[in-house]
Amino acid sequence: MLSKVLVIVITEDDVLKECYDSILKQDYPDFSTLVSVKKQELLSGNSDANKLLNIVKHRNEARKKALASDADYFFWIDSDIVLPVNAISSLLLQLQVPKVSPIFDKLKSQFPITEPKQKHIMGGWYKLHSDTEKTAWNCANWVADNKIASVEGWQRSVIRVDKMDLGCVMMSREVLEKISFKHGFNLEVNDNRRACECLMFAKDAQDAGYELFMDGDVVCEHLKREVNV
Repeated sequence: MLSKVLVIVITEDDVLKECYDSILKQDYPDFSTLVSVKKQELLSGNSDANKLLNIVKHRNEARKKALASDADYFFWIDSDIVLPVNAISSLLLQLQVPKVSPIFDKLKSQFPITEPKQKHIMGGWYKLHSDTEKTAWNCANWVADNKIASVEGWQRSVIRVDKMDLGCVMMSREVLEKISFKHGFNLEVNDNRRACECLMFAKDAQDAGYELFMDGDVVCEHLKREVNV
């Protein structure tokens, strides 16, 4: 039985046609789409803080609608992301525990098979907008051989990261049921201090025992054109 996927697009304006078309062209057969449009509320005080509070409120409203659906997985994307045609199927392939072939059943008593740990959060690659930096990628560090290194560009393989943005990320129902969105203004994670609900979500997810991964097969078409993938 196929897992049901809900694609959630959060936006303050119209969704780019290129983005919406890329959702409709997905090769995965069982998904639906929730487009949540909400204009920013004008509040007094710090404009950056207000903007973040609006974003968090919007995400939590979309989260409530999403959890009312019967979806097994939720794929959050920004309204300017252009997905490759295999985005949903590729992320699900990485998220779901591989099935062990029945031909090995008789060998299990002699050679116990350890199931790989199931993943619950998997992101795709895209370039962040930045007024001050030439390149701003959607996660800051990755972990390999117990060493932390800066991510300076897109990585082709699946890697484990300690931070990720929510502009292109799929998560299981279990994660979304446990973790809501928080404003986390001026949150500091691994020496990175910024106003970001994404960092707060990543921190809460890891505190709850989940690991964060990025799938190098899911790359926004805008980024592909830039780096000539």
